[in-house]
Amino acid sequence: MSQMRILVADDHTVLRKGLVRVLSDQRDMRVVAEAENGEQALAAALATAPHVVLLDMRMPGIGGAATIRKLRESCPRTRVLVRSTYEDPHYRHAALAAGAHGYLYKSVSAAEIVRSLRSVHSAANNC
Repeated sequence: MSQMRILVADDHTVLRKGLVRVLSDQRDMRVVAEAENGEQALAAALATAPHVVLLDMRMPGIGGAATIRKLRESCPRTRVLVRSTYEDPHYRHAALAAGAHGYLYKSVSAAEIVRSLRSVHSAANNC
């Protein structure tokens, strides 16, 4: 079984590194790149062709919705799973309207993030 390639994009270094650690412990997952803003996420996605981008909705530079749209245009096979502290439905709707494949609150457990990544990835393989 090949590993799911993941790009983790979050401007909070401690959170990003924690996610990378959790995901690196999964046998079926490999973090291929990290980014701290939307521009870096786009460049890293083009360079590494991840299966899934785990993206913070609000980072410096271009906004989350714009990053999602550009990711979907530049890397149409890459899935986007958004994480956000914002529970306002406006943010969730904006992310999904821009082309995100899922939206998680940052309050969810590590196990839920792992399950969601697997779900988003497997949905792509079933299309």
